Amino acid sequence: MDNLVFFMNLKNFINKNILEVKKGGFTVILKKIITLIKILLLSPVYLCSIPILAVILLISPWYLIRFGSLESGRIGHFSANTELYCCEIESGINKPKQSYIDLFYYTDISNEQLAKMWKRKLNVMPNWLLSPINNLNKFLVNSFSSFQKHNIGNNIFRDKDVNSLMDKFKVHLEFTTEEEVLGKKYLKKFGVSEKDKFVCLAVRDPSYLNTYHSYQNWDYHNYRDNNIDNYILAAEELASRGYFVFRMGKTVSSPLISKNSKIIDYASSNLRNDFMDIYLGAKCTFCISASSGFDGVTTTFRRPLVQIVVPLLDAKTEHKKVLILTKHHFSKKKKRNLTLSEIALSEIASCTATKQFEALGIELIENSPEEIKDIVVEAVKRVEGKWDNTEIDNKLQNKFWKIFYSSNYINSQRFAHGKFKARFGTQFLKTNPNWLN
Repeated sequence: MDNLVFFMNLKNFINKNILEVKKGGFTVILKKIITLIKILLLSPVYLCSIPILAVILLISPWYLIRFGSLESGRIGHFSANTELYCCEIESGINKPKQSYIDLFYYTDISNEQLAKMWKRKLNVMPNWLLSPINNLNKFLVNSFSSFQKHNIGNNIFRDKDVNSLMDKFKVHLEFTTEEEVLGKKYLKKFGVSEKDKFVCLAVRDPSYLNTYHSYQNWDYHNYRDNNIDNYILAAEELASRGYFVFRMGKTVSSPLISKNSKIIDYASSNLRNDFMDIYLGAKCTFCISASSGFDGVTTTFRRPLVQIVVPLLDAKTEHKKVLILTKHHFSKKKKRNLTLSEIALSEIASCTATKQFEALGIELIENSPEEIKDIVVEAVKRVEGKWDNTEIDNKLQNKFWKIFYSSNYINSQRFAHGKFKARFGTQFLKTNPNWLN
């Protein structure tokens, strides 16, 4: 029986690799060859890890050493997950009662500036040294539970701040004096003075994953993509109110076209770099994010956020400085847009892949430029202290959250939420009263 299981697992392993090579071609083959070379080169390190891990276990009653990898391959998780780890430790969550030290290592690095800044805050060691020890420890956990205590593990809910810790603690990342000077120099090159206000615009498209993670087919994420042209009206409105707008992105599918000098296609600029990606996210007046990982940077630095999100249950509801909007869910069967109840109280609420929406006959229609402009204007008025919630506004919000909270998926691991502090776009609720049925 054991031999049969072994050969079945071996067959699955081979088939999986063949499928990945077929999808990714030469890029995947090269990646796998590099991985194999790394494994061979690290073999001596793995052998040395055995006595090291034994010593770590022996001294653990007096001094606990924990280790783990940071989720550094995607900028949203690299920023938000790590910030929440710091918040949890500060609040006493997942913090050992005895003397201890936590050691980390990076895997793929999505942003070099973040890597530099986290290294100033955390104990980050070389991947080649710590990953073998961590992997060996994970392997031994399956047979010896005593090794579990050396695993730092993940946050309670990864990048979801279910305990509203970011409202309780200060930002853990800091720029050096030299970095502050450098950031201001870059802003000046874009024509932005120290007194000017600016907004970050992060609109997701498939370019980043297809460029930097081309070994995998990312089509299942297409439902999150947005057309940058739908955001030009909002950008023009911001510019008319004196704000600069930086279109963010490490690589993008199409340019943001505008003749307005205050609207900057930073993503397509030769001045774009990892440092300014973080500096802009940290210093912006607020951010507009359309299902982009960049919103993890801005929430890490406690910046207000306009989040246009699908699935709706993925909204950052735990942050009081967040305004939410979602795409229209058009039912091909009913030949109309679905109401909030039809979305939140059905399996549509749990869809996290393009094919899942398609299987249910749901076409996701992007918000109109006017709808996006409306919520952006609300964000401006809120940050400028010029917004007052009327009694009607509050009634609409309460109705929205009552339906939202009634979803069968609201307490699942995938869609965890803490106390609802965010607000849904006011003008959208006023313009679409039947949507709250």
